[in-house]
Amino acid sequence: MESLNIQEQAVKIVEDFFLSRTDKDLYTFIQEVLGRPLSEKVMEKNKGNQLETARILGLLYCKV
Repeated sequence: MESLNIQEQAVKIVEDFFLSRTDKDLYTFIQEVLGRPLSEKVMEKNKGNQLETARILGLLYCKV
C-alpha cells in the first residue's frame, strides 16, 4: 500500500472530522490531532529551543 503524502493525510484528517460528527470545531479537532506531535517534533529538531519552535509554528509574532 502506497503511503499518503502530506496533502492526502490532511484531507483524511478532515474527512475523519466530518465522519466523527464531533461537536468540536474543525480547528480544535486539528489542534488535538496534530498540535502536540507537531510541537514535539519541531521542539526536538530545535534541540528544545521553545522560542524558535514557537516562531516556526507561527505562535510567536514579533517585529524585527
